[in-house]
Amino acid sequence: MTTTTSDFPHDPLTPIDGMPTSDAIYTLTRQIYANAKSIETTRGGGDNGHLALVMDPATYLLRAGEAYVVPPNPGPHPDPVAGATNAQITAAANAYANAVTEYALHKKTMKALLHQLLAAVEPTYYEELEDLTFGYAD
Repeated sequence: MTTTTSDFPHDPLTPIDGMPTSDAIYTLTRQIYANAKSIETTRGGGDNGHLALVMDPATYLLRAGEAYVVPPNPGPHPDPVAGATNAQITAAANAYANAVTEYALHKKTMKALLHQLLAAVEPTYYEELEDLTFGYAD
């Protein structure tokens, strides 16, 4: 599954013209929360989508009752275990494919949310956060 901003209920986010006010930040926060929540996952209790990507971990834990654990990069496809049956090989391949899909969805969702935020706020108000090498990728 791919994630694009067209999957979000708020596309685009309400832009903030000039210096962000508390009201504008509140609106932006509500919208980014709704967008993150709209992309389903079973992590973090499964009822809050990817909300944990944009919410403080302690606040998320209070809301969800379960921490959102970032899916690990599954790495390269593993070789079948020696002596494994066809059923075991198939199960392992399916588990790997699911791990790849989940990891990719997490990364794509985070990237889409970041792009929305950067588009909604004038660069003057966040450019000091830019890494000289990687920009805003991290």
